Amino acid sequence: MVVREPDPYRWALDPLQTFGALLSIAEQLARAAPAPTDGVTGDPATNLYLVVCGLDQILSDYMHRHFYELDHPRFPAQVRGGLGWASGVERSIRRAFVHTVRRRLGRTELELSRLSRSIGRAILDGKPTPAPADGVAVARLAGEPYPAGLRRSRLKLPQSFRGVDLYPEDCELLAQRAFASAAGDESPVAVIGLRTSGLYMAPLCAAALDRLGHRHVELMSLRPGAPTLLAEERKLHAIAAAGGWAFVVDDPTWRGSAFAKTFATLMRLGFPHGRLRIAACEIGNQPVFRFEQPGALSREEQEGVWTGFQAAQKILLEKSEWQIHNHLSDVSAERCLNRPQALGRLGATHVTVRQGHPFTETGAPPAVTGLTSPSRQRRFHSSKVYEIEVERDGERHVELVVGRGVGLGFFGYHSYLVARALHGLTPDLLSLENGVLFRRWENGRGVEADSLLGRDLDAIGRYVARRAEALRLEPGGPPVHETRAVYSGSRQVARKLGWTMGGVGALAQFRIADALSRHIGPGRPASIDARMGPSEWVRNSSGDLVKVDFEEHAVDITDRSVNDPIHDIAAASIGFRLDSASEARLVQGYALATGDRDRLRARLAFHKLMAGLAELEAITTSGYKRESRTERGGFARDLVATEQILTRTVNGYLAGLYLSDIASRESGDVWALDLHDTLETDWLGFPAASPAGLLALRTLATHDQLVLATTGLSLSEVQDSCETFGIAGGIAEYGAVAWDARKRRRLSTITDESRRRLEKLREAILDETDILADPRYEHTLRLFRNTPDGRRGMKVEEIAEVIGRHHIQGLEVVEGYRKTAVWVAGGDKAHALLPLLQSLGVARDGRRLHVVGDEVTDLGLLTLADGRHAPRNASRALRARAAHLGLSVSKRDRGAGVLEIVNHELHRSRGRCSACVQAKLDRADRALVEVLGVQDRSRLARLAYALHPASIRAFEL
Repeated sequence: MVVREPDPYRWALDPLQTFGALLSIAEQLARAAPAPTDGVTGDPATNLYLVVCGLDQILSDYMHRHFYELDHPRFPAQVRGGLGWASGVERSIRRAFVHTVRRRLGRTELELSRLSRSIGRAILDGKPTPAPADGVAVARLAGEPYPAGLRRSRLKLPQSFRGVDLYPEDCELLAQRAFASAAGDESPVAVIGLRTSGLYMAPLCAAALDRLGHRHVELMSLRPGAPTLLAEERKLHAIAAAGGWAFVVDDPTWRGSAFAKTFATLMRLGFPHGRLRIAACEIGNQPVFRFEQPGALSREEQEGVWTGFQAAQKILLEKSEWQIHNHLSDVSAERCLNRPQALGRLGATHVTVRQGHPFTETGAPPAVTGLTSPSRQRRFHSSKVYEIEVERDGERHVELVVGRGVGLGFFGYHSYLVARALHGLTPDLLSLENGVLFRRWENGRGVEADSLLGRDLDAIGRYVARRAEALRLEPGGPPVHETRAVYSGSRQVARKLGWTMGGVGALAQFRIADALSRHIGPGRPASIDARMGPSEWVRNSSGDLVKVDFEEHAVDITDRSVNDPIHDIAAASIGFRLDSASEARLVQGYALATGDRDRLRARLAFHKLMAGLAELEAITTSGYKRESRTERGGFARDLVATEQILTRTVNGYLAGLYLSDIASRESGDVWALDLHDTLETDWLGFPAASPAGLLALRTLATHDQLVLATTGLSLSEVQDSCETFGIAGGIAEYGAVAWDARKRRRLSTITDESRRRLEKLREAILDETDILADPRYEHTLRLFRNTPDGRRGMKVEEIAEVIGRHHIQGLEVVEGYRKTAVWVAGGDKAHALLPLLQSLGVARDGRRLHVVGDEVTDLGLLTLADGRHAPRNASRALRARAAHLGLSVSKRDRGAGVLEIVNHELHRSRGRCSACVQAKLDRADRALVEVLGVQDRSRLARLAYALHPASIRAFEL
């Protein structure tokens, strides 16, 4: 029996360690000796350097917290002046507090800066272990008392040494060039690392300047745009007054917002523009600082680049100069692949690298013929594919191997641990050396969404289950509830849910995140994948799915640093756009393989929200060429598909809670409910119902009322709503089409000639303008432009000009805030009601028709109705006709207003109906329903929710 010795770097499986855990790790590393495995794990000096920088980052962020920006743009202009004054007062008090009460922590931060600089110099000197004095300093720091909130705060990963393959040698080269640019200027220099990445780079730059002989180098860090502390301001003032200069260091970027904010701070503190230098690292194919070259950046990109780049003195490090290319060279790769471990895994006696081919921006190197794998370099990692000649049993074979940067020291070892645990489910791991991971190349076909077979779902399920079991995170850290508010992954969802609360949402998001992570945290945390879409998989020659990218995504973005394996199921469901049956198969397979069945319903809904919102953000920020119809069409298609999946997520979850135990005979009155902005809102960034809206549907169902959906939304959205809510049918696209859900029949109310006119206009707009068209709309047009603030409609005149130029008759254009709609002139929702009722076999005899609407597009239906109702958020135009129509207007908005109307008409108390649902919900469901129901609260109730002591306590975490 072979007994494996414990791995001293096993903790790297969870690189987001707490401050308290990092102190213990630092003590171990300070005592560690060089080992044969240092090429894989990183040597003790390198890892201690990363840990000390992590401690400094956590402490710096802790000391800079609680500077409130009370002057929020959402607040009325008349109160913002006073709020701005209050912000200044609060910041002054906070600075004084840190300078006095937290003075000891200030000394600790100085000691950490000194320590990181000392260890950085040891690394640049080529020493594998820190100096004895540094070990003594680490022990002293570990023995000091620290606030509980600081000890449980977690590390944020630096992109510099984790995501973009920088090495200490790169920082040294930047410092050498900064020193040369000073041309003998011996005045003081402030090396300023911008948190997070720059803080890890700056000590190495400062150590390099020390080695070059610069006599007065100060080291510090700043958060771009954040308030500075008194000690920081005094130090920078002194350097500026002495005629010194500042060297600002951060990870590679071509957008200059971080540098711009920092330069504004430095100039305020006395640095002339000419005394500022910035580290300009070129990354990938992005022309950092090269936008003065014609055509280097598009017009949209130029608008997003800080103009100060042109005037600033830049210390340029071109991508071709990075140290990673030495580690990816053919010579280096051949040396690594001839190590015993790699030879054993290849089953070879010797390996010869014939040629290495760098990856292109879009994927596989074109120089390597036959490669069809969609595997792309993640983030900005450098990658190469090597043609190697393998000697095996006296014969020679040609194979392909891929090498990719994965990070410095224990950051890269994290990837190695994951790859080793997933043997057989991912391309074979060969070796890790100097931050480069080598694996066999998996040459396969790409996988498309909506193309999965049953065995594919089983393969995905096995992958998720293996991660959950083999990569379970070690106990011993702080309990989940102690770090839940910031590091459980809830903040991303909480921000979106906070939007439903207006100006107070910025505070309420902390309470929301606290509630979600307190009750929806994982029972068995593990190192998860987080990216499970089609681009992450290939289909091999046997037709099986193989995961080609696997190790970095759950921890690289701090706000998504989740460790619940169910997130991988959710991400696969979102990425592959799975239907409910396929998703259920995945969930059941996971539960059977792992035994994890705890609160799966709420956890899955929560993580689908998180994964879907991340996908939606990635789409909206990815950019596209406005002049390209193909790119515009792809963007619109991906955007609306993701929004619709998110709608299904929320609506399906709530329907499962409120409607799954109800079977309506639909023998009562007919209720036509507007969907958009009545039963559903788009406050979350996509249409979704609220708990109050579902309670209204439940109440109607228990009273056997026949419910129809009426809306301007597309037919596919109405079909989804009918299926999700179990309702008989609906009117879509402002009455141009209806859907009979019982017979699965569409009923068009416009002529073929009208549809041809709409299609002609669609083609003209897509060919001649940069306008986007929602592809789901077949009987009307929904047009919009994507902006940094979301969708926006365009002026009627812009569309009318296209209509006039092409002599298209019989269409009507209506401008909206988020969209501009075009439909056949004279169209009305009422035109589709009778055909729909006839198709459903519903006679009006003895049945009352109730219509709940909020816009003038509902007027036709309201005119036909026996009961006319509107929520309080109804448009002014509709409310102006309330008396004439006999319209009853609820005292509540949207879903809550619909519930009030339904209860009033059916003489049913809300409390009784709500109680019968709440009784069957577990704590996770109750937590998620509570935060989804914030939008159902009145304005005063939302304010009370945000100002509750729970919000303050969660913020403190």
